[in-house]
Amino acid sequence: MQNTIETTTETTREVNTESLFYEARTKLKALAGLFFGSETSGQGDWFMSSDQAMGIHYMLNEIARDLDIVNNNIEKF
Repeated sequence: MQNTIETTTETTREVNTESLFYEARTKLKALAGLFFGSETSGQGDWFMSSDQAMGIHYMLNEIARDLDIVNNNIEKF
């Protein structure tokens, strides 16, 4: 399902909503891998490198952006 939407730069582009959902799903799986790949102290504390934390932050922003685009696209119809 492809629809045309306007972006913040006032240009139009084709958006494949199925592709965006697939990308969000893939990013969520990778994000889960970061959590399950983290070490614990044995007391339930998570130890995560700053690189892992920044990766999680980046991935969550990317997922939110993709889902916002899909949501805005759906609201126009």
